[in-house]
Amino acid sequence: RRFPPAPSAGELPSEAQAILILVEAIHHPDFSIDDLVARLVRKGHAMQRGAIVALFDRYRIKKN
Repeated sequence: RRFPPAPSAGELPSEAQAILILVEAIHHPDFSIDDLVARLVRKGHAMQRGAIVALFDRYRIKKN
């Protein structure tokens, strides 16, 4: 972990949100982070870009 955290680093999502994010990322590998946020919000999930960025950073997942 970086100390101090990067200014753009958000809080990690809950475990349930992380699963939703990863499922969407697997089903739509061509989606950008913004696309993932938009899709999850359209499906009725409260989601923020910073949470997805934090999750991908934590597990070193490369995504645009």
